Amino acid sequence: MGSEKRSAGPGGGAPAGAEKVWVEKFQKLNNGNPRVCQETFEWLWRYEGHFIPHSANWLIWKVEQQKARWNIERYTPSCIAVAAASHGAMFFSINGFDEKPLPTKDKANKEIKRRGHLHLDFDSKGDIGLALQDLRTLVFNILPRYDINPSNIPIYFSGSKGFHATVFDVCLRLEKGRTILSRIYYEIARKFKREIPTLDLSLYKWGYGQMYRLPNIKRSTGLHKIPLRSSEIAADGLTVNDILELAKSPRLIALPPIPKGGNSDG
Repeated sequence: MGSEKRSAGPGGGAPAGAEKVWVEKFQKLNNGNPRVCQETFEWLWRYEGHFIPHSANWLIWKVEQQKARWNIERYTPSCIAVAAASHGAMFFSINGFDEKPLPTKDKANKEIKRRGHLHLDFDSKGDIGLALQDLRTLVFNILPRYDINPSNIPIYFSGSKGFHATVFDVCLRLEKGRTILSRIYYEIARKFKREIPTLDLSLYKWGYGQMYRLPNIKRSTGLHKIPLRSSEIAADGLTVNDILELAKSPRLIALPPIPKGGNSDG
């Protein structure tokens, strides 16, 4: 974590008494996942609304193993951080749900309202630089056309062969959720892909949805999915080698705040 400025614990400037509660809560988890330190636990707790909107009632998480089961859980404050620390969760569903999604006769669960941000995944196995260039195009060229400020976009190095970015649901006027949210996001991403070919469209699915990696948890590669500032991915910002070096450790920097209303400036 080095000289990175760390964000405050859950809830921002919490008083000392409240901070003690967070510490005790983490200790009760018995460090079930050695990849999650206490500071990472608190960071995940603070920013879980950046992964799935708090308006959702249910979410799904999964551990690293390919054939591991999908865990359906009520979305309560701290559940993402607790799942990571106590069960080794490394992925979450890109959508939350109003009702509990089940493998019923309608395995697509098309009647259930979904809530989620637009998560974007850039992959370029042969040349990470291509994915970085497409990320720049998205953040500094495409999104501003929709009045979305680059500084409002959480950006991540995936810890492997590409990058992730998130457009908050409120920036797209989709904070109330939709049953067809996956389809809406697919169509948006498909339009973007015309200009950014490394964008992966396989993220937008029916049923339980696609799983998406949690930040700041060590991968089998030895690297982490880490947050990056928009200034750091600019043409005069960090190089790919700089980013790979940073990804050797968790990076607990502050993420852009979620806008309060349906606009990009909060």
